[in-house]
Amino acid sequence: MVVTSGTAEQYGLTSIADLAEVCGELVIAGPPEFAERAYGLDGLEEKYGCVPESFEPINDGGCQCPKSTARIPEVLCTR
Repeated sequence: MVVTSGTAEQYGLTSIADLAEVCGELVIAGPPEFAERAYGLDGLEEKYGCVPESFEPINDGGCQCPKSTARIPEVLCTR
């Protein structure tokens, strides 16, 4: 999971665990199956107490993160 540097700075995020306090303000985007997988939305809630504002399914094979060369299947976005 990734956030932009601006989002990390705005919310003081340095790890997934930091999301618990602000997760309700964030939108998570990822492949549709992320909503159903044990490590997906259910795992975020169970392990970190993270329940996002919403989930946006994307089918583009991943997303290119700013200032990153890694393609990843899940990304956190702010509105």
